Amino acid sequence: MEPTAVQVERGGDSFETPVVIAAAEKPVTAENYLRVVGLIYLFIGISSLCVGGCPAAIHFYVFCLVSFVLYSFHYSGKLDAFD
Repeated sequence: MEPTAVQVERGGDSFETPVVIAAAEKPVTAENYLRVVGLIYLFIGISSLCVGGCPAAIHFYVFCLVSFVLYSFHYSGKLDAFD
């Protein structure tokens, strides 16, 4: 791949830097494992909410929902909205 030059202006200074655009790498297997664990948490939380109607079931569901979010949407290094 051939690098492309990009001109950046920051704080009144201007400089040119090379940028290489490449296809994204496939997700690492550890990331896929964490997503599966998050989905298991979500499934357990939804099933406990459907079976039990007591306030403790709602608290357990919220715990499982937070666990799902933390396992599925963890820091990826891409510096996007989820990071």
